[in-house]
Amino acid sequence: MFHARGGTLFLDEIIELPLKVQGMLLRVIEDMRIRPIGSLREVPLDLRFMFATNADLESAVAEGRFRTELFHRINVMNIKMPSLIQRKGDLVELSAMFMQRISDELGVKPLPLSESVMLKLSSYDWPGNVRELRNLIERSLILGEFPPEFSDASQSTELAVDSLAAVEQRHILNVLGDCSGNRAEAARRLGCRAKP
Repeated sequence: MFHARGGTLFLDEIIELPLKVQGMLLRVIEDMRIRPIGSLREVPLDLRFMFATNADLESAVAEGRFRTELFHRINVMNIKMPSLIQRKGDLVELSAMFMQRISDELGVKPLPLSESVMLKLSSYDWPGNVRELRNLIERSLILGEFPPEFSDASQSTELAVDSLAAVEQRHILNVLGDCSGNRAEAARRLGCRAKP
């Protein structure tokens, strides 16, 4: 929080915070002060907070999973984002953006987003919304092809085992670098468990 001075601090999936941490966050928001680890004094904060969740916070409050006072404190402006299935017109741009960005990160050639592939992407429900689309494109780039349910019939299905291993290794190293060498965080981002 301290490093977000003058900016905006975005906290995703606010519903996942334990009740104790919710209470601590409420105090920080109310006082706009924080005590950095190892410090004996608090420092003032100059930032905006932005929160996101897929959950119904009002229901979570009613069930006792989310603090009432925190809900009322953060519920200043509520923006409901339509799900991806409700804004399928964004699929082309989002797919192209993720394809370019992730292929650059992995150091591999982008897969073609043919009309056939886009038609199959458009007919899917996307229960995981934009994150699911991003993960699908990342997985497809790592494997060198789209999964069968999204693939273009004309797309080659041959994979070079050595190049797949190299792509996977580059991706793991990139994620590990993004996490400043924290293996547990890298494993979490990659969807696996870190070895002790």
